[in-house]
Amino acid sequence: MSMPTRDTIWDKIEIDGQIYDTLNRPLDSKTMQKIKEYKKENGGLFSSAPWITDSYKWSIVDKKLYLNDLTYLDKNDIDPNNKNIIQKIFQTDKLFAKWQNKDLKLLLNKKIEPIPSNRERVIMDIKVLKFKDGVLVETKIKKEEF
Repeated sequence: MSMPTRDTIWDKIEIDGQIYDTLNRPLDSKTMQKIKEYKKENGGLFSSAPWITDSYKWSIVDKKLYLNDLTYLDKNDIDPNNKNIIQKIFQTDKLFAKWQNKDLKLLLNKKIEPIPSNRERVIMDIKVLKFKDGVLVETKIKKEEF
């Protein structure tokens, strides 16, 4: 079984023309359940590593977080009919993430340094986006090491 780590890339997000990798996925349980039901009914591939089988693209427009694109792999690893299924599930071209009240972490930079005993130290510069009901209220930069 594959387990995510602190530096697992989940999704992509576009902000002011820049594209960033996300270190977490801003979905609530209700939205996730709708996606799972759709995938189940349409031959979607389920994995213990959802960052491998699903592709989510987000954006921030006028300080609001939107899910713009959602694709998934089917059981045959082909997805010609599974491009941007947001319209099929939610009847909209972009879904306003009004549920988002947790921080979203974006990877700015990652450096790996060797340390004694064949181990590595990972140092990441992260942009943390704070939301209130899907609206961006604060942005800060921080460093994480592990």
